[in-house]
Order: sequence, then C-alpha cells, then structure tokens
Amino acid sequence: MLDPLADPAIRRMVDVPADQSIDLEAFVLDGANTLYLACQSTQPKAAPIVAAMTSEVYSILDLASQREPSLRLTVPARLVLDEVNNIAPIPDLPGKMTDSGGRGISIWAFAHNRIQNIKRWGQYAGEEFTINAPNRMILPGLGDIDELESVSRLFGTWMEPQSERPGDVRERRVLSPQEIRELPEDQALMIYRNTRPVIVHLPTVWDRPEHAAAVTDSTALFEHIRATGNTDADLADLRTAGQLR
Repeated sequence: MLDPLADPAIRRMVDVPADQSIDLEAFVLDGANTLYLACQSTQPKAAPIVAAMTSEVYSILDLASQREPSLRLTVPARLVLDEVNNIAPIPDLPGKMTDSGGRGISIWAFAHNRIQNIKRWGQYAGEEFTINAPNRMILPGLGDIDELESVSRLFGTWMEPQSERPGDVRERRVLSPQEIRELPEDQALMIYRNTRPVIVHLPTVWDRPEHAAAVTDSTALFEHIRATGNTDADLADLRTAGQLR
C-alpha cells in the first residue's frame, strides 16, 4: 500500500494540509454528491490508492446502512466500477456483489469476461463474480467459447414447429452462442434474477439531446476549470460569459 507513495507525483496528490482534505464520510453520506476516482494507464502506481479510497467509500456506506432501523440506506448509493479487474480490486468484491443491494448499495461492475474474472479473483471467486450478480448484462463481441455456451444453455430451449411435417417439432436454443456473440452494437442481453432473459437496447449518450447537452456543458466546465484553476466556477458563470448556450 505504501509503494505508490514513493512516486513524487502521487505524494503531491495526497500530501495536503488537513484543512484542505475532504471529509470523505460527510461527502459520501450527504446524498447529493458524486465522487470520481480515476486511474490512468500511464499511472498504474496510483491504482492501489484508487482501490483503497473506493473500498473506504464502500465501508462508509456499509456501516451507515447498519445504523438505519431498516438496515438499509435511506438514500441509496451507487458504485460504478469501470474496468474493475484492471484496477486494484476492492477486497471481497464478488461477495459484496451478492448482498449489497439489500443494504441500499448498488454496485455496477464492468468486466471483460469470465476468464478475466478468474484471473483477478481466482477460480471460485471469479466464477461467483461472473454468475451471481442479481442483474447481469452481456454485451456483444464476447469471445470466450465456454462462456458463450454457458450463457446459451442458461437461456434454455424452445420447440420449433416443422413446416415440412405438420405436428412435428424440433428443440432449438433460444439463442445460439453465435447469435449472442454477434448481437448488434447497440444491444445487450439482460439476465435479471429468475426472469426470462431479455434483449435490451443501449442508447448512447448522444442519442438523447438532453443527455448530449449535459455532457457537452460538463466537458466545457471541466476544460474551463482546468485552464483557469477556478474551482468555484459553475455552469451559470460560463453561460453569463457566453461560453455556453
């Protein structure tokens, strides 16, 4: 854990006066905040720092949920973990995936495939991580033959009537491994608990004008803050200055 601090750039990021440090518990439990933790591929040494902070956020939320009469957060929280296996992992994440929802903590974990999960977590925990999520989304282009076959079998079969011989039927897979791999780019398969699998449409942010506008405005604000160093600036300031619509 201390190895990353040997890097001067990382030390500068974390070595700040106490009055300039964030009160992580207050920030997380306020209910109206978003905390972004990112690690660039050019700074792999920062990964343990990101993982430690993410784990601390989860611990804060978990303890807070147990102080509620319902043992569930009054204001639900969501952890969106992109490239979860390529960043130093939250301890026992496969186990946390199965019971966090009942505490009001929603975990969205994005992984490439079953093989990557096993490599990161080990055979048993990797398999658990792959199949035990209450809601599982499978995107196009999956290349693991064994996983494709497993998903195809999970979807089950149906009886197809044979036109050439009335009354005869043939058992067929709902979706073959090839059909799963070749899904269109804007579609995915959703498996939710014990319900039948569903093919869902995944619009990009640019498909919704209001979302596209929000992303464009947020990007402009980010670039303004980065250029000026004025962290107190907001979207209203940029609109007044004519830098936004």
